[in-house]
Amino acid sequence: MHFQVQMTVGLRTPMTVCDTGDKRADGRATHYVIIIGVNALDIGEAVALAQEIALCPKDGDGNRTPHDGYVEEAEAKAIEKEHWAPEILAGAVHIDRPGVYYSTGLIFFDDDETEPPKKWWQFWK
Repeated sequence: MHFQVQMTVGLRTPMTVCDTGDKRADGRATHYVIIIGVNALDIGEAVALAQEIALCPKDGDGNRTPHDGYVEEAEAKAIEKEHWAPEILAGAVHIDRPGVYYSTGLIFFDDDETEPPKKWWQFWK
């Protein structure tokens, strides 16, 4: 079976990331999100395989880079490869072998919790 697993990884030590030109970004990341495609027997196996990749993803040079982090959130769902666009299927290789067959780049963000969360009524002002 094919699965898509999205994981949010919390970093134990904030990371310095490149300046994106965003005035709100201070070059600090406390989390990242990664999406992983897995061929596994069941959803439990898919999540376990995806966790290995999420905690040690490939860097820009294609080398595995371990991060001192933990999986904070995970969402896994079964997917049907027959519903993929023909151009994606044409370029897909080894997707029917067991294991991980793709992962996205990392989406870094800073989940700064220094401000207290707003109450529901504060959004109405």
